[in-house]
Amino acid sequence: MNTVKLKLTKQDGSSYGYVGLVNDRFIGGVSEDKAVIFEQEDYKNGNSEAYYYKVKGTHYYMDQSSRDGHIFKDKPFLSVHQSSIYAWKYTDKELHAFIANKDSRQVMGLPRNSRQDHTLPENSLFSNFDGFPLNVDLVQV
Repeated sequence: MNTVKLKLTKQDGSSYGYVGLVNDRFIGGVSEDKAVIFEQEDYKNGNSEAYYYKVKGTHYYMDQSSRDGHIFKDKPFLSVHQSSIYAWKYTDKELHAFIANKDSRQVMGLPRNSRQDHTLPENSLFSNFDGFPLNVDLVQV
């Protein structure tokens, strides 16, 4: 099982720090020493390109809300393989939400509208069909 930190870059090439966690929300813009360490777990249907991102040392996974797109930590009731928690597929330096053995085409990124832009905590990450995708580097730990 790989352990990684997610380093973020905006489309203009400027750094957006690393993925961090505040309460139950994943955020961007944190320093490397405060970055979340994830364990990549194989996707349940054997797709070798998609992984669940488990917060190391916990039972929580990175998930995305179908309602408003925010990316949050989620804990499966029985197991992640029997849950509706999204896996993530690394494609062209982007993380795409992946469910039902399909790329949802929702990409980790910045807020895309004023409703998302005013979400707390500041720097909250979202998964959107359009908007402002972030480039992601998987930094091995």
